[in-house]
Amino acid sequence: MDRNVITAKDALKANARARAAVDEKRKAEGLSERNPRMGALPPSVKPDQALARLVKFIPAEALSLYMALAGIAATAQPAENQALYWLTFLLFVTAIFNALYLYIIWNVRRGSQIFVSTISLIVYAVATNGPLVQQLKFPPIGSTLALTLVTAFLCFFQPPEDAREKIPKR
Repeated sequence: MDRNVITAKDALKANARARAAVDEKRKAEGLSERNPRMGALPPSVKPDQALARLVKFIPAEALSLYMALAGIAATAQPAENQALYWLTFLLFVTAIFNALYLYIIWNVRRGSQIFVSTISLIVYAVATNGPLVQQLKFPPIGSTLALTLVTAFLCFFQPPEDAREKIPKR
């Protein structure tokens, strides 16, 4: 699965490029559009549905890193004021990891997608109610409500920027 969100605009552009490439090949070979030697058009790119967008916005890799680091940090049994520093530090480290991971490994070039994924990471991390969050005595209702709202609205978000990379074939 590619982690780039494919919008309707991206799908239109990718399909137009594919059709243009086929038309160019037909012209170069002097074939008509109905010539069976050319075969079918390449598969069309479709925009991501709500569930696919939701999955692409949830940063599972960074969340796993956060949970591992939070577990390690909690073994030191920091005092309540130190737990806040640890939590802030770990959220910062995993937010940077998330942005780099999406940009370098998955080639996500939309800043809005990376930003939304990073905000999701922070909400999901706090909602896991790990040992550092428990030490701070945050009311679980707040993180549960935030998690529910973020998850509910993530599927509606469409990155406004154009895709800077070629849309991958599916």
